[in-house]
Amino acid sequence: MSILGAGQSTLGTGSTTGGTKFESYLVGALKKQYRDTKQELEEKKEIIEKLKRELKLTKTNEMENEL
Repeated sequence: MSILGAGQSTLGTGSTTGGTKFESYLVGALKKQYRDTKQELEEKKEIIEKLKRELKLTKTNEMENEL
């Protein structure tokens, strides 16, 4: 007679918990990476906008000096 009840199996019983923990870790790591990358993108957008404003100001100043 088997210790396991009808329809039960030992296959995969230990890996399910470990796999779930690993998947949770991966999800958390990917979310953090997403937030970090999104923050970097926003910072770079701000730098680009600042450079565009400086370029426009420089062109305006050069045009005024030519007159």
